[in-house]
Amino acid sequence: MDWKNRLERWMTSTTFLVTTLLVGLAFILLPVFAENTLFTVLRDFGIAFFTASFLGLTVERLLSKQLAKDAFRASMGYLLPEELRPELKWVYSQEIVATKHVQICEIEPLSDDLVTMSITLNRTLKNVTNSTVYVYAGLSIDEGFHEGNPSRIVEFGWRSDTGEEQNQFECEKGKRWLNTKPSKIGLGPGGTLDTWCTYVETKSVNDEHILTLKYATEKPLVNVKAFEGLEIEPSSVEHYQMSLKKVGENRYEFNGTLLPGHPIIFRWWKIKDSERFQHENT
Repeated sequence: MDWKNRLERWMTSTTFLVTTLLVGLAFILLPVFAENTLFTVLRDFGIAFFTASFLGLTVERLLSKQLAKDAFRASMGYLLPEELRPELKWVYSQEIVATKHVQICEIEPLSDDLVTMSITLNRTLKNVTNSTVYVYAGLSIDEGFHEGNPSRIVEFGWRSDTGEEQNQFECEKGKRWLNTKPSKIGLGPGGTLDTWCTYVETKSVNDEHILTLKYATEKPLVNVKAFEGLEIEPSSVEHYQMSLKKVGENRYEFNGTLLPGHPIIFRWWKIKDSERFQHENT
């Protein structure tokens, strides 16, 4: 079997390295017993044998494991169709993961046809690499062009693990959106960044909200509060095969990790409109 061959090769190499290590140690100790030119030369050889064997038993083994991981990633890429290989490389290259995502949404009636949707969002971003990575903290929301009820950003801020903090923000308008001016923040290895925001949008009474995430997000938690007579349905992109776990009244947890650019979606509608639609003759 293949595992037997690997075990035999491992035992052979380990035996050789241990033997060389002991021989090197013995050569190093020879001048202790007698001082002569031969023993001095053998001592120098012993230092070389001992150092090489020690590195072979420790550092080289660790590097081999890392190389094996790299080989696994490469082989996985070759198993995929050529068109999908760049996507696998993109997944492996992710440097930032949101380890916390708590999203609270409140929907309140504004008129017979409109509602206001208030969202409070708290996230923690983490650098999962061994080097400094720069992240961009910002927010972009939609404008629905409902006269007298524009979208607005109430609060936006961030705090890094180094103590740097910002609570002030500037807004910029686009064709149909409202943005905060992004901040560029450097995170050291394992560094974290806490972000928070509150914003309000005007929506139709039968509508949906889509929140697209810039960074990979682990197990996002979404809490939706709505008025009586409104039904809520949270979801995400289907190909993630992520299950939704209900963890409280109108409180849902996505079991899995969303990749950058993929949204959290929740849909709402009037129950009476849905019932009327289902009972209408087709």
